[in-house]
Amino acid sequence: MRERRHSGVIVGRGSRIDVFADALDRELSFTRLKVKRMGAHEWRLRMGLGVKGILRLLRVGDDLHYELSLELSRIPLLLSLAIAAVSLLVSLIFFFFGFLFFFFLFPLVMGFWNVEKAEREALEALEAAQLHVFGEVRLQPPRDRTCTICGFELPEWAIYCPRCGAKL
Repeated sequence: MRERRHSGVIVGRGSRIDVFADALDRELSFTRLKVKRMGAHEWRLRMGLGVKGILRLLRVGDDLHYELSLELSRIPLLLSLAIAAVSLLVSLIFFFFGFLFFFFLFPLVMGFWNVEKAEREALEALEAAQLHVFGEVRLQPPRDRTCTICGFELPEWAIYCPRCGAKL
């Protein structure tokens, strides 16, 4: 289904991963997310009808990395399709009530909306925990976005240079 992934780096703060994890756990408890701590640095997140995800903290060298993955399960889609199919069948029998078909797509629309809300809540909790523990928000250092071989200006998502094929 529709999956969202976020990752980030808090530069030079890997030694305080346990303090940050406890502060993040506290901040996540204030959100509308249903949070279950799976380990010292991993949380399972749920929200609404079919939104689920995982938040992980990792220490890489002296940096603190986080990974957030949210997805919409198949429940809203299957529920919407089942309700729409039943409504369509009823509309064939009762032609006058055919307009009701469109109102039963509500669970799917709510599922997509809940993915957006869950993403926003988790990212706000990460930022609040970072402010609480470190007193500042450090963003990833900007990467050089030009190819070292041919000088082509690279898009943000590039792993290989689109012009010469060199690995970045």
